[in-house]
Amino acid sequence: MGRAEVVFALAVAGYGCGGGPGSVAGTPPTAAPAVGASAAASTAPTVRPAATVRLSGSTASGVAEANGWLWVTHFEASVLSQVDPRTGTEVGVVEVGANAGSLTAVGPQLWVAQYTTRPEDARLVRVDSLTAAVRARVTLPHLCCEVAGAAGRVWTVDPRGALLAVDPDGGVVSSTPVAIDPAVHIGLFGDERALWVSSDTTALLRVDPQSARVIATLDVGGGIPMALAHDLVWGASPHHVWAVDPASNEVRVRLPIENTIEVLSLAVTEDALWVGARRPGYVGVVLRYDLRSGHLTGEAAVGLPAKVLYAFGRVWVVDGDSNTLLGFDPTSSTG
Repeated sequence: MGRAEVVFALAVAGYGCGGGPGSVAGTPPTAAPAVGASAAASTAPTVRPAATVRLSGSTASGVAEANGWLWVTHFEASVLSQVDPRTGTEVGVVEVGANAGSLTAVGPQLWVAQYTTRPEDARLVRVDSLTAAVRARVTLPHLCCEVAGAAGRVWTVDPRGALLAVDPDGGVVSSTPVAIDPAVHIGLFGDERALWVSSDTTALLRVDPQSARVIATLDVGGGIPMALAHDLVWGASPHHVWAVDPASNEVRVRLPIENTIEVLSLAVTEDALWVGARRPGYVGVVLRYDLRSGHLTGEAAVGLPAKVLYAFGRVWVVDGDSNTLLGFDPTSSTG
């Protein structure tokens, strides 16, 4: 499925100045399906994992793919799990240190972001996925939450209001002021073309990785960037998913998601959107939406769906509650 088909399927018509959440000035009107009604459905078919990987450590938090393996961080343990996606088993662990939150692969290098609410706990740990060995530790002034790689640097966010560019072999080389809310989710995503940063309650900022300057400010109705797929930047607020076209900086997708209090992560396959969220009472759930129709086609109960990743032909979900990695087939049967 190409970008045009995704846009045709999910784009919402009639957004303009002064509209409701997600309003974007200048977004061209397009035909819209009844995605709001489908998202509100309370009895979706159950989607069951095809693989359940028991992990060492505690409170699994992040996942990335590198060098033919899956790697999982643990916030309440000091290990990084190495998982064979072909057999669905943990094959090794790497000692990286405490408070490992997010995990990002930049080429064969894995960057583990370690952080708490205290600035003195902020560190980046570089692990070589070829040798499963720690190669560097970088202390930062503060850190939350994701890491991105672009322009030969590693990028992360100081929740006090700065985008940090880090030399892979050293420390911070630049700091760009960014308007973010430290009291809510903060997100960073990007590649060589652009970096995207925001928080649940602030505008989406586009940063040029070459100059480290903010070059666009977009109103997406709140939420943070989470994935790149179908030539779109995908993100979510607690109540809706959006996607931005980097070629025009226009919002092309807006999908309301009802009965959720936060969206933790998402992944996009060829024909479906998978969303890790929590409902009132902090009940964890993974929701699957069809990209063509916007219909909710399945859901799975997952205690804490901390991270969702599409890799090796499966959708992988990190469950922080059970400290497991769940693998779903994209066309999982329901029942």
